[in-house]
Amino acid sequence: MVTKLNEEEVASSAAWALGRLQDLRAVKPLMAKLDDNLDIRSEALGALANICRDEIDQKLLSKEIDIDYPWLDPKESITEKRVAEAVSKLKLTQEEVRQRYEDLAREFNLKLEWVSTTD
Repeated sequence: MVTKLNEEEVASSAAWALGRLQDLRAVKPLMAKLDDNLDIRSEALGALANICRDEIDQKLLSKEIDIDYPWLDPKESITEKRVAEAVSKLKLTQEEVRQRYEDLAREFNLKLEWVSTTD
């Protein structure tokens, strides 16, 4: 049985596939998808994590911190509670986790609860 995919499903699947290729040429098109709808932007962030980041940063970008999928919504702020959870699960210091999130925020235009947007 053949099912018809909508544009959002195709875009989300394409982002996933680009992440699996781990080709740096995919970074720019994936960055453009970080402003799309929730499914597409989350999958694009996951693809970017697979291409550009080490295992710890991939875990920091996953919803459950200690697994690889599903991915965070890049439009939602990363909270202090999430930092504390990452410290506990990844056995890193709070400073290490915050620094990694700050680096990720600069790279992928993520929001951080502890950083003012007016700076």
